Amino acid sequence: MVEFENKQKRIGIHSHIQDINNLVNINAQDSCKKALIQIKSLLTFNKSNQIFIIKGAPGTGKTILAQEIFQNDFLINSISASEVNSLKINYSEFITQEMRRSIRLRIKEVLKVIEGEVTSLTSSKIGLKTLDMESIFEIGDKMQRQIEMEKIVVGDVIRIIKERGKIIKLGITSSKIDPDLLGDLNSVSCPEGELFKTIEEVQNLSLHDIDCLNNRTHGYLNLYNGETGEIFQEVRNEVNEKIKKWILEGKVVMERGILIIDNVHVLSDEILSLINKSAEMNISPMILLIDNSVDNRVINFINTALVIKIDEMGKEDFKNILISRISFLAVNLETEALDFLVSLAVSHGINYAINILDICVFKERDENALSFGLADFQKMSKLFLPFEKLF
Repeated sequence: MVEFENKQKRIGIHSHIQDINNLVNINAQDSCKKALIQIKSLLTFNKSNQIFIIKGAPGTGKTILAQEIFQNDFLINSISASEVNSLKINYSEFITQEMRRSIRLRIKEVLKVIEGEVTSLTSSKIGLKTLDMESIFEIGDKMQRQIEMEKIVVGDVIRIIKERGKIIKLGITSSKIDPDLLGDLNSVSCPEGELFKTIEEVQNLSLHDIDCLNNRTHGYLNLYNGETGEIFQEVRNEVNEKIKKWILEGKVVMERGILIIDNVHVLSDEILSLINKSAEMNISPMILLIDNSVDNRVINFINTALVIKIDEMGKEDFKNILISRISFLAVNLETEALDFLVSLAVSHGINYAINILDICVFKERDENALSFGLADFQKMSKLFLPFEKLF
């Protein structure tokens, strides 16, 4: 009997691989991990114009391995190849937008602000103080509406950004705290020094976000409705020139991210050709293609790409992945049942075995069944056939 007491947290669609260390230990993918770490070093030095292909059988953890290695340090834009043909815009525009979504811009802006504790508040004036000075400022209707929206009262510490006409509530001063009524409010100290200060603010936007903001057809609304439509090349050329100028002036730092395209083998030769050509552009991210096919069509077509091969998993690898999944589901299995699931994984793939496990567990969960035997999974495997048995 395989027993587990603690239910593990689900991490996403690739949840049969619980974490990066578990993945490498299970599948012995040391060489793949080392290769991806080398790719990471290229991104550290802001290098791009390169395509990498991770090739291996479905369910071997290719996508989650890449995401886990890069996610904490770089911008990752992960898409499925099926998305390319499912949208209203043409595939050329879609690929271009996704590539520019994969490039991050850190925009630095120096702002003049007024920061202090509110000492008095009327319909036309607001009093602010720091530990060193105090002053009264006149406010207009727009500022008054913001004060009402932010529910600012005497004792709050606020920041006024003059250029934007914006008020930010930083918290409530510690001298005004009522522990019984504080709730989720943030406690802050009364600011020191001058009321007028200069701060540096950094905003993170993608290159595609800048394209949308400069697109005269829809403009900034594209950032909110999700339907960007087609952006003309003239707009992108203007944006590229602006970005180059800002970089020279020190206002912007451009960081190349990584575009991950899953199931790339379903794409047509024409789309693969476009991806290959797009990688040669001056402003482009690193491109990582996930190939599940048994042939070498993608590799032969994109012959400039470097290939990382995922080794095939053995019986023990499948067993360890299933045990990890059983632990996540917090159920108990007879040893014979686990062996049967392993045999399904060996014969028809790990995804099929996990699907049979999930269907059986969730079917019986309404009846509070937490233990499963061989017969339970044999019954489900007869009802739900693997793909190759349909032909």
